[in-house]
Amino acid sequence: MVIEQYEAQENVWKVVPLANPVNPIRSKASAAVQVNGEEVLIFGGYHLQEDGSTKEIDKAFYFRMNEEGFGIVEEVEPMPFAASLFVNPGIFDDRVYSVGEEIDRTHNEVNSFVVEFNIITKSWTKIKID
Repeated sequence: MVIEQYEAQENVWKVVPLANPVNPIRSKASAAVQVNGEEVLIFGGYHLQEDGSTKEIDKAFYFRMNEEGFGIVEEVEPMPFAASLFVNPGIFDDRVYSVGEEIDRTHNEVNSFVVEFNIITKSWTKIKID
């Protein structure tokens, strides 16, 4: 996993060192959003399996920048579903929102939804899109 930080004054992206590089998120299509001045929430995504198939992820983590680099602070409650997230999340009223897709392999369908994470209670809600 690589985390980059944009330095607006220098107009350059820089790789941020990881304080604990052995990290449980090895995924693509994860969502990330800064939730306060020190922490970033990273959640969802998918793994590529050895056989070439994909497996969606339900995990979520808070990362915090400190003098050693960027490291996991806390694993929060997993999402109540595994999903790939394709829209950058936004924050409104202490809640993080992102749009995702869930693959129903039984019916060979892809279902879109909005995922909501409550920053205060650290709980998830799935909002179906019709």
